[in-house]
Amino acid sequence: MLENQLIERIFGKNNIFGKNNIFGKNNIFGKNNIFGKNNIFGKNNIFGKNNIFGKNNIFGKNNIFGKNNIFGKNNIFGKNNIFGKNNIFGKNNIFGKNNIFGKNNIFGKNNIFGKNNIFGKNNIFGKNNIFGKNNIFGKNNIFGKNNIFGKNNIFGKNNIPDSQAIHTLGTCLIGTSPINPKQWCGNTFSANQTLANAKNASQATIHRQSRTRAGRKQGREIKTELPIKSEGSG
Repeated sequence: MLENQLIERIFGKNNIFGKNNIFGKNNIFGKNNIFGKNNIFGKNNIFGKNNIFGKNNIFGKNNIFGKNNIFGKNNIFGKNNIFGKNNIFGKNNIFGKNNIFGKNNIFGKNNIFGKNNIFGKNNIFGKNNIFGKNNIFGKNNIFGKNNIFGKNNIFGKNNIPDSQAIHTLGTCLIGTSPINPKQWCGNTFSANQTLANAKNASQATIHRQSRTRAGRKQGREIKTELPIKSEGSG
């Protein structure tokens, strides 16, 4: 007691060695001070647990550089994060293997926009072709099923035109048609127009022949019905 009073008289309360001073309670080395509990180096301070370098702080576990933080495991640069494995730039992520731009993904090999196709296997829109199966626009052909423009033929369904149209087409092309070639052939030799002209010519020929036969029949009937002149009449 006397000693404390002497110290207090010599050094005073709240001074370098007393209460609330540099070495005492609540001072620089004591409890709740710079090196004690809850201070800069103690528990819950800048280097202790739950502080800037300790657990759950900026460099410790679950903090900015530790595990589960921005640079550690499961964080922005670590495993399973934005730049690590299974993240935006790593394996199984947006730019890595099995992701949007990597192998087996939307823009990589064997995918929708990658190697061998646009939308299908080895083709643009279908299997092995441009728009259909093994062809350009249809199944196994250019524009239709198994043919060039139609079903199983060149321009129509299962054939070119009928035989009469083919015959008339031939006479048109060599200029020996019974009908004036300039009226329906002209100088047009496109496949569609020529075939259409040939078919029209065929129908016109059949119609003309039908009219001729009808006219002959009518003439015979008129001749039969004429009155027989009697001798002495007139």
